[in-house]
Amino acid sequence: MDIQLAGAWQRLKRIKMVEAIIALVSTVLVFWLKRRIAREKDRAKQLEEALKDVDQNIAKGDVDAINRSLELSLRRLSLRDRDRRQQEGGETPKG
Repeated sequence: MDIQLAGAWQRLKRIKMVEAIIALVSTVLVFWLKRRIAREKDRAKQLEEALKDVDQNIAKGDVDAINRSLELSLRRLSLRDRDRRQQEGGETPKG
């Protein structure tokens, strides 16, 4: 009887440990996803602002300002893409 009780106690301890591991992994995953979503929202906001600048310059008919706005937007996208590849461990093209 004592052996059965000890075995049941060991199984219960293992179950509790598995529950704790699952809770920890879930917490880390939720934290990472929230951080990623916030980062993407920030990037989307930056791109919307850049598009508004381009729209305003088009409405004004200022070709130089349009080109500057587009160049700045493309540079931001290029840098963002390069930074993302570096964070993910990918290689960045040289040149």
